[in-house]
Amino acid sequence: GPDYLSALLDALDAVSAIEEVVRDEDGERLTRTLRYTAPTRAQLPGFLKRYEEKAPEYVFWEERGIWDHTNGSFTYEIVPDIPDAWHQYYSNSGHIDLTERDGRTTVTTTLEFSVQVFGLTRVIERALKPEIEKILELQSQLVAAHFQG
Repeated sequence: GPDYLSALLDALDAVSAIEEVVRDEDGERLTRTLRYTAPTRAQLPGFLKRYEEKAPEYVFWEERGIWDHTNGSFTYEIVPDIPDAWHQYYSNSGHIDLTERDGRTTVTTTLEFSVQVFGLTRVIERALKPEIEKILELQSQLVAAHFQG
C-alpha cells in the first residue's frame, strides 16, 4: 500500500517519485505496475558528466510485478521509458522468494540484468546495477518486515 511506497521512496536517494499505475488483486495474486521517476543530472556517474547537457532532466521506468501470495514470491520486470528500438539492448528482471522455516522468513533475491550496447555495456551496467540491486534489496527488507510484522 501507500506505506510501502513511501518507505521505498524515503530509502531511495536516486528516486524522486513512485506512482502506482496499475493494480489488480484477486486474492491470490497482486499484479502491480509502479512508475519510478528519477532526476537524471543528480545521479549521473562522473564518467558521464560530459553528456549532462544531452541528458533528459528525468528518467522514468516501470516495474511490472506479480506478487504471488500463495507461494510467497514476487516476479518483476523493469521496463525503462526509452524508444522502442532500444528495448532489444536492455533487459532487467528478477524475483524475490520468501521461505518460512522455524518461524523465520528467509528472503532470496535473483536479479537478471543485461545491457547490450556495443562499447558501453560495462559502463552502463556499472552505473545502473548498484541502483537496481539497492531497490531490490530494499524491497526484500520491506517485504520480510511486512511478513514478520
